[in-house]
Amino acid sequence: MSRFGRHLKTSLQPYKRHVAQFKRNGILVVMVIGLLLMLRFAYDPDRTHRLRQQQLQLEHLRALNVELVEEIERSRAELEAIRVDPNFLVHVARRDLGMLRPGEFVYEFEEPTAGR
Repeated sequence: MSRFGRHLKTSLQPYKRHVAQFKRNGILVVMVIGLLLMLRFAYDPDRTHRLRQQQLQLEHLRALNVELVEEIERSRAELEAIRVDPNFLVHVARRDLGMLRPGEFVYEFEEPTAGR
């Protein structure tokens, strides 16, 4: 090797040491950043809050669904009773539509309030 080659080799020695140290520290920094990102994604308060809201909404929708199923069953039973029982049809007409038979009168009474 020439004098220039040896001089270049010896002058690069400190840089090689810095590059090796930078590689070690860089790997450590990348691992720490990766660990922090994993922790951030594992416990995301916003995601936890959204998940809880969705669970509450799901419970509400299930309760609403049960109520609607019960209402449908009541309506089906009432429809069947209307089809089968003519007296029930009269009852529904009086209750829902306020219909009366000829010659009937409706008397409405006010309930006394607590102040009177």
